[in-house]
Amino acid sequence: MGNNYFKRDDRDVYFALKEHLKIDKLLTYAKFRDFSMEDFNMVIDLAKRVARDEIAPTFQDTDRNDAARFENGKVYAPKCFHHLWNIFKESGLFALTQGQEFGGQGLPLVVAEAATEFFMSANFAFGTYSGMGPGQGAMIENFGSQKQKELFCARLYDGTWGGAMALTEPDVGSDAHLVAARAVKNGEYYSITGSKVFITSGDHDLTENIIHLVLARIDGAPGGAKGVSLFAVPKIWVNEDGSLGEDNDVACIALEHKMGLHGSATCQMSYGDNGACRGHLIGEPGMGLAYMFQMVNVARMAVGLECAAFAANIYANALEYAKQRVQGTRYGERTGARVRIIEHAEVRRHLMMLKSYSEGMRALVYKGYLCEDIAHASDDEKEKQLANDTLALFTPIIKGFTSERIWELCSMGIQIFGGYGYT
Repeated sequence: MGNNYFKRDDRDVYFALKEHLKIDKLLTYAKFRDFSMEDFNMVIDLAKRVARDEIAPTFQDTDRNDAARFENGKVYAPKCFHHLWNIFKESGLFALTQGQEFGGQGLPLVVAEAATEFFMSANFAFGTYSGMGPGQGAMIENFGSQKQKELFCARLYDGTWGGAMALTEPDVGSDAHLVAARAVKNGEYYSITGSKVFITSGDHDLTENIIHLVLARIDGAPGGAKGVSLFAVPKIWVNEDGSLGEDNDVACIALEHKMGLHGSATCQMSYGDNGACRGHLIGEPGMGLAYMFQMVNVARMAVGLECAAFAANIYANALEYAKQRVQGTRYGERTGARVRIIEHAEVRRHLMMLKSYSEGMRALVYKGYLCEDIAHASDDEKEKQLANDTLALFTPIIKGFTSERIWELCSMGIQIFGGYGYT
């Protein structure tokens, strides 16, 4: 195992939740009435312990030595992630917010994402696997048929199966309405053919199956956004009784390599090379992009949370180093005693900036999640509308502001480390 850079203090998280946002008001809604503040505390405390003691020690190794691998047509996640996966399964940490009908915990988003902030701070690469299955399950729960929900959701929520979102193609990115992947009616299902790139956790060996949500165009559908549909495409076909059947002609053909994220399996995927890939149509034909916007907004908020988690970690590590590193003398005392660098004004300014932005990012992101909770839980139409409107305003700001600012904060933190730098 490598060094443990998880230096987080939960006081800042609890301040944002309890004193700034006053989340105890969520307990007045019927949706969350069975919970208590003690329940929320227990989840966050468990998340911090797992992040600190189990996830964080894997961070350095999974980026340097035990990265995701593509060998002989198979993808292998970092070896240490198998242990973490079992911890998440045993602790019920996969589907914290998803519906209880299929095994989710049903927690408020703002509480679950506060827990997730610790996981992101500890080793973001692990979250690229653990967060995908519940995310795809939520899409199926929201838009799929009852049969599809019963077939997929429970095992996506408990970590038995993983998930992947397959949108991007070699020549299709933000303009997702131009997807070239095809779907042809094949009895009750559809035959799927096409290629996708930059697919997070598109393949790995942590689970016995992976359910891909794939954007494709049904033959004969119109061009543009109205012709794009959404399909659930299992890596291993799932029989009607829930048992696993034959290989479903879903293959990873290469891995991408992202700086600082080598533990994540970012895949180039191929569907139906041998004409044997089948998928379930989710919801109505032509509604794929409309459904996908749910996941897009989830991803936007997740980027903000990721940046808040990174900012907190940057500050905590820079602060610890500044308290230990001895260099130079106080300003105006050339012959004075050497001091810790935290006593230099410019270093203190950097630390104050890091602290301020870290707190601000967290408050902004948590506010967005709280609005979403209120929008889903309130019976008051005016309150619900206000929460939805606020969330619609905040979501692009959360994604844009935090992702732009984090670059500056990373640079600021590295400057405090001086010659130690990015190691």
